[in-house]
Amino acid sequence: MDASADKMVDFAIIPIETLIACKYILTEVLNIIHPNTSSMRVLCSQDIDALSLHYHQAKELFDSSDIVWPLIVKQKSRIYDNITGLMKNATEWLERSAFSALFAEHSKNLKKYLRLQRGFSASRLALHRDGTVLKRELIALEQRQMMLIHRENFDQLKFFCFGDHDNMQKFENFLVVLAWAREQPLGRMFSKEFSGAYLEHVPHVQDDPPSDRVSLAGK
Repeated sequence: MDASADKMVDFAIIPIETLIACKYILTEVLNIIHPNTSSMRVLCSQDIDALSLHYHQAKELFDSSDIVWPLIVKQKSRIYDNITGLMKNATEWLERSAFSALFAEHSKNLKKYLRLQRGFSASRLALHRDGTVLKRELIALEQRQMMLIHRENFDQLKFFCFGDHDNMQKFENFLVVLAWAREQPLGRMFSKEFSGAYLEHVPHVQDDPPSDRVSLAGK
């Protein structure tokens, strides 16, 4: 997309904790299945193939030091489809493994991390081919504390505890900041250099009028 184009593009907001939760669930499920299944069956199982594929996609994103979190990505792009696919897969495995003590302890918190955040539409945000924003500095929203851990103490995230109060507090604090930014998005979510238009996505409620969206123009 050309940076000067006025076409509105739909974007998703993906916090880093969502990807951590997906990777955790898929890793644990694979660790349970592989020692208890013959290699022949694992190779022939579409279910396990999908699980392994989503695990490797999550690991590839998680291991990248170039991504600014939360990830802002075009909906229906390659990365968006990968992430929503692995979120769906992780959620299904969490539900299928509900009887397992491994997940039962943190199931409630894991479900919070796996919720897809409400997106938005904007114009004049150039994109990479994979759907990520080319000039991420135009968007002021960042999980700086989590990014610092990700870049300087990566091993700490491998032992991310979903039952830990501090971790949940960090995530909830981010959701508070996100709600605050949505109130005045052009002044809080974007930098002064952003010159596009913004359209807030409102959760669909049955029988609500299709006009219950807020449209705000930039400079």
